[in-house]
Amino acid sequence: SERTLLYGVGVFKANSCRMVISGGKMNVYEPDTRVTAFEMNGTLYVPSDAVMELMYGESKFEYDSNDNTVRIQSFDLMGRELSDHRLTYTTLGSNEAKVNGKAVSLSAPVIAKDGIFYIPLTYLSECLGFELWSENGLYSVSRYGSADVTAVKSAGAHIG
Repeated sequence: SERTLLYGVGVFKANSCRMVISGGKMNVYEPDTRVTAFEMNGTLYVPSDAVMELMYGESKFEYDSNDNTVRIQSFDLMGRELSDHRLTYTTLGSNEAKVNGKAVSLSAPVIAKDGIFYIPLTYLSECLGFELWSENGLYSVSRYGSADVTAVKSAGAHIG
């Protein structure tokens, strides 16, 4: 029953290499299971791969090394119709992003570390409208409104 309550929800824990996405447990970065989510300046950073898993089939991540820009597209598919399309982009390390061409202030920048791109969970709320919740190093982001806190805490117990 808790899995059903976690549809469209990502659960992450600081310093853990595991996460729960829509009720399923997996690694935050499959190519290297030693990579963990980490807290910095009051927010949790997760590898871009984890964000793409959360938005599976409804997103795209790109990095352009020519202008040091990260682009994240988010959209919903209703049959063949594209809806809620958001194109976001930011320069690595910048506290400003653009969402469908409009400037948005970021509380934490997208960064790269050891060749891996890390997205602060605050980016998902500030640019893509996700609900963000945190307590004692446990974080959840939800695409479809507030997540059930009891289900989030239970999932958090399974990811270390």
